[in-house]
Amino acid sequence: ITSIMVDIHRILPADWDIIYLGYCNNSEGKSGEPLPDRNNNSPVYKLFKSEMPYCTFAYAVSHAGALKLINKLGSSTNSPLDVELVNIIQSKEINSYTLVPPIIVKSGKSYSDKENPDIHSLKNSTSEYFKLD
Repeated sequence: ITSIMVDIHRILPADWDIIYLGYCNNSEGKSGEPLPDRNNNSPVYKLFKSEMPYCTFAYAVSHAGALKLINKLGSSTNSPLDVELVNIIQSKEINSYTLVPPIIVKSGKSYSDKENPDIHSLKNSTSEYFKLD
């Protein structure tokens, strides 16, 4: 993940607010062009303007983005957070980018599922901390 992020950070615009590293919607990256990677640092992973990156299990927020989100999400809402974020992204009130393909994927594994030895928690994650794997 570190080497991918170093490469992606080189093409990430300075005014980014959110970058999605994982998402649930399969339409990300299907329309539009990826941001230019003049040095071809990451031939597999491309960065796109976000469209509808549902789910909030893998994303990063810049300091400026955090301030914008606090301002926008400060009032109560009845919608799930990922829906609110997509609404803000689509209104172009924040600059959001999505990494395609995702480097973090949500598994269908439940915490009681011990049969799949290939699924592991990230180092220092909540799942690892509570020994949920």
